[in-house]
Amino acid sequence: MTKEQILEKLVKDLELRGRSPDTVEDYADRVRRYQDYYDKPADQMGEKEIIDYLHYLTTERKLTQATVNTHNSALRFVYGVTLEITLNYKRLPRLKQIRRIPQLFTKEEVGKILDNAGSLRNKSMLMLAYGSGLRLSEIINLKPMDIESDQMRILVRRGKGDRDRYAMLPQVTLDTLREYWKEFRPKEWLFEAPKKGGNLSISACKTFFTKLSKIRVLQNRGRFIR
Repeated sequence: MTKEQILEKLVKDLELRGRSPDTVEDYADRVRRYQDYYDKPADQMGEKEIIDYLHYLTTERKLTQATVNTHNSALRFVYGVTLEITLNYKRLPRLKQIRRIPQLFTKEEVGKILDNAGSLRNKSMLMLAYGSGLRLSEIINLKPMDIESDQMRILVRRGKGDRDRYAMLPQVTLDTLREYWKEFRPKEWLFEAPKKGGNLSISACKTFFTKLSKIRVLQNRGRFIR
């Protein structure tokens, strides 16, 4: 199989198992990077290449434990499911993750973040993340009908754990969303890609959120930490 054929089958296998669009995009990206690193299709490689690649991500790229573990999961899936190749998982351990308690922003810091949003669309996404506690993947999958202003709540479809839930809708966030709706008039998705249509991609949004590091803010899948 070619590298492209493996990726196509991987996406199909993930979708058949009901994985979220974000997981599909994430796993495909991880496997694509792995194949490009060796410039070979995954079915021409095995445990040695996986071990060396994960070691490279950890020691040279210095990626976080969570990110390396995501690469690990994607590679386990593509080999175990897509390619039907049995691996010795004891040789592919997951890194122990260090869990830190995020620090809360002060009112002044939140104001500074919103002032640096750059556009009404970006400000709306920031307010959903901070005021309603939505993850980035949840924000980009919102539809206009999910904003239930009469109940002052937001329907979050297929959130963490692939479950639907409700999130609170502060009045100040609702006011901003109304301004946003009047200007952009979104149809199917609340935040639509301006050129190609459909909803915004998570990679495009990550670029914007990462820029906030200039004001001492880091983005972690839609939740903010110092």
